Amino acid sequence: MSGSSLDGIDVALVDFSLNGEIKWTLKSSQTFPISSELREMLFHIMEKIPDKVVETETLFSLKIAQCINQFLETNNIQSASIDGCAVHGHTVLHYPDRKVSWQLLNAGLVAELTGTTIISDFRNQDIALGGQGTPMAVIADRDLFGGHDVYFNLGGIANVSYKKANEWMAYDLCACNQVLNYYANKEGLTYDEDGRLAQQGKVDQEVLGDWLDYEFFNIDGPKSIDNQWIKTKWIKLIENSKLSNLDSLRTYVELICHLMVKLIQAQHQSIFITGGGAHNTFLINRLRELSPNHVKIQLPKKEIIDFKESILMAFVGSLRLQSKPNFVSSATGASNDSIGGAVYLPSKFDRR
Repeated sequence: MSGSSLDGIDVALVDFSLNGEIKWTLKSSQTFPISSELREMLFHIMEKIPDKVVETETLFSLKIAQCINQFLETNNIQSASIDGCAVHGHTVLHYPDRKVSWQLLNAGLVAELTGTTIISDFRNQDIALGGQGTPMAVIADRDLFGGHDVYFNLGGIANVSYKKANEWMAYDLCACNQVLNYYANKEGLTYDEDGRLAQQGKVDQEVLGDWLDYEFFNIDGPKSIDNQWIKTKWIKLIENSKLSNLDSLRTYVELICHLMVKLIQAQHQSIFITGGGAHNTFLINRLRELSPNHVKIQLPKKEIIDFKESILMAFVGSLRLQSKPNFVSSATGASNDSIGGAVYLPSKFDRR
C-alpha cells in the first residue's frame, strides 16, 4: 500500500483463516522509502504528457516489485508459499460519477518480476454498480477490528466507518495529511511531527466557519474525495484564506477535529483511530478536548496504526481469491456487494 500522502510503500504479511469465524495474524510488516524523484513524478502525474505517465507507471511498478522481493527475501519467504499479493496502486484520478477510478500500476509486470499472484484494480467493480468505490476500509473495520463504535482512518484523506440501523456506513470525511503535509513542506519539513507546527498557530474562527460550511461537509454519504481535487481546488481554497502557514495548520487541525466530533453520537462509546494522523499528538489531544466526556479515544498499537491499510489490502485480496465479496454496498452506495480486483498470474504459476 502506498497512500496519497506518498510517505512510503507499506508491505504486510498477513495469515488469514476465512472459513467460518475470521481469524488473522500480522506476521511481519515493513515500510520502504520512496525516492524524492519518484514521489515528485507521482505527485505531478496529471501534469505529465502520456510518455511521462507511462514512464512513471513503469518506475512505480518496478519499485513495488522491488519492495515485494526485498520483503520476501528479508523474511526468508518463497514467493510460491504465499497465495497472493494485493497491490492498491497509486490513485491518479477518482471519478465515480464518470464510472472510473484509476490506480497507476502495471500489475502484470509486478507479477512476473515477483513470481507472485497480484491482485489489483479493486475499485471499478463497485463503481460499475453505482458505488463510490471507497472507502474500502469499512470491511476491515467490520470484520477485523470489531468492538468499536466509530472508526477513523487519518491518512492523506480521512475516512470514517460506523454502524447505523444494522448497516455499515462509510465515506471520505476530508482531506487530511495531504493538507497538513503541504503546509509542513512550506515550512521546510516533510510532515508536522506531533503537530508541533500547528500548535504554534492560531485558529481563525471566521475562516474555520467558512470551511465548515463547504458543501461537501454538509451532504450525507456515500461520498468520496479525489486526490486531484485536493491539489487543484481544495488547497487553493485554503490558500485564498491568506492565513500564515502556522495559522493554516492550526485552523485545519480544528476543522478535522470538528468534523470528527460532529459524527460522534450519544450512543458512541469507543472511537478507533488509525493512519498517520493518529501519530499527530496535538490533533489527538485536541480531539479529546472537543469530544463528549463519555467517549474513549482508542489508539491501537503502532503496527496497526501504521499498517492497517496494508492489512486491509491483504484481506480484500484474500477475499478476492476466494471469490467472496470485498466491498460493502451499504457504505459505498452500490446496488449490491461486489467482488473487486483483477488477478494476474505469473507465468510460473502452478495451476494444479
